[in-house]
Amino acid sequence: MGKKKFKNPEIVWQCRSRNKFGLPFTRTKYILYENKLVIRRGIINVVEDEVELYKIKDKQVHINFLGRIFNYGTIYISASAVYNQENCIKNVKNVREVMSIFEHYIDAERDKYHVRGRDMVGEAENHNPDFERDYDEMEVDVEDVDNDFDHEDDN
Repeated sequence: MGKKKFKNPEIVWQCRSRNKFGLPFTRTKYILYENKLVIRRGIINVVEDEVELYKIKDKQVHINFLGRIFNYGTIYISASAVYNQENCIKNVKNVREVMSIFEHYIDAERDKYHVRGRDMVGEAENHNPDFERDYDEMEVDVEDVDNDFDHEDDN
């Protein structure tokens, strides 16, 4: 029997984290594959956080004043079932372009697994649009509720 060869996922984007002046003098590296994001920290003791793209629930971009001048920002990622809840890609050059790359591959992975954001918070099994209520439109007669409590006290 021959050995099975596994296809290595293709690297889509990678960069180093930058310091507050926008220079890449840090020990953190970000690697985006077609199906996952890897955040690698350290030189001697290396720690890698892997986040599967279809598990990413929310993304947020922060661009401070210097980032607006020098075209960099930070992307915060919230994913389900991830140990490090503060996965962020700090001080990335061309942050808006990088964000659009992320969105493209996240959507592709979600489509591949037929997953949407609400599926990851436990609503998929219990979601039934027939039972949704608009609580702003619900009318409750407060006097009837008070009368019901008064009758219970009589017993």
